[in-house]
Amino acid sequence: DGTNSIAEMANEAHRRGYEYIALTDHSPSLVVANGLKLDRLKKKKQEINKLNETLPIKILFGTEVDILSDGGIDYPDEILKQFDVVVASIHSRFGQDNTVRLERAMENPYVHIIGHPSGRLIGTRKPYPLDYEKLFKKAAETETVLEINGQYERLDLQDMFVREAKRYGCKYSIDSDAHSVGGLKLMELGVTWA
Repeated sequence: DGTNSIAEMANEAHRRGYEYIALTDHSPSLVVANGLKLDRLKKKKQEINKLNETLPIKILFGTEVDILSDGGIDYPDEILKQFDVVVASIHSRFGQDNTVRLERAMENPYVHIIGHPSGRLIGTRKPYPLDYEKLFKKAAETETVLEINGQYERLDLQDMFVREAKRYGCKYSIDSDAHSVGGLKLMELGVTWA
C-alpha cells in the first residue's frame, strides 16, 4: 500500500545511512490496504532479489500479517517461513480484550515482531483492552519483539509500557511505518520515543 517503488524506498533508506530496510506490505485480509495475495507476493520477492544484487543496501523481504480473530495468522506457515521478517498486527475487533489473541500469535515460530501492540490511534482510537503483564511475559518467553511505531498517530508501544516491558526482558523494533520515502523521517521520532 506504499506510494513509492521498492527501489525508491531502498535508495532513500541508503541515502539516510541505513544498512538495511524491511518492506512489510500487508497480508490479504487487510483489504483496505490492498494486502498482497500470493501472486503479488511472488513478484515482490523476485523484485527484491534482483535489487539486492545491485543496490548498496540490504532489502529484507517482509510482511505485516493480520492476527485473525482467533489469534491465527493470515498467511500459512509455509509462506511465513519464506520471509526475512514477519510483523503480526491486529487490525480489527478493537473493542475486545486482545490479550489471548496476541499471545497465540506470539506462539507462532515465524512471527518475529508484534506491530503497534496497543492498537491505539492518537485522538481517534483508544488502546484496546489488554493485559500488558501477560503480553510482556509472553513476548519475553517467545523472544517476540515489540514494535515501537514512529507514526505520529500511533507512537505505539506507549512510553510507559516501553519502560515496563524492558523489566520483563522484552526487546524492541523501532520503525517509521513509512508508506512513502517521506515517511522514513519518522524513524527519528520512533527513536526519540524509545
